[in-house]
Amino acid sequence: MRYISRLNTLINKVHKPVLSILLAALVTFLIGLFVPKGVDVFNDNVFGKQTILSEPELVDALKTAEDNGVIMGVHGYHHEDYRTLDPVTAKKLVQKGVAVLKEAGLSPSVWYTP
Repeated sequence: MRYISRLNTLINKVHKPVLSILLAALVTFLIGLFVPKGVDVFNDNVFGKQTILSEPELVDALKTAEDNGVIMGVHGYHHEDYRTLDPVTAKKLVQKGVAVLKEAGLSPSVWYTP
């Protein structure tokens, strides 16, 4: 039993953050691969532009995840196509996304493209 306890401690302290980054990157990649850009435009037109701040349950879940070792990342304000943006605009949109997460009480420490 002692070895299992040590293994659980090692997984929680060392591997969970790494695994959370890899999982987030994989999910983001797969969503970007299979969801056409038109879906974002459709969602914006139907629901308006929203952030996580309008979803308190989501914010609470993200805070719980972060408290349990999940590393928060950001990829911009919404699903920008960075290939089409100049560097100044891209930086502003990433900063805007970071500001929303910080306002929600989260601490993003990773950036990756959508």
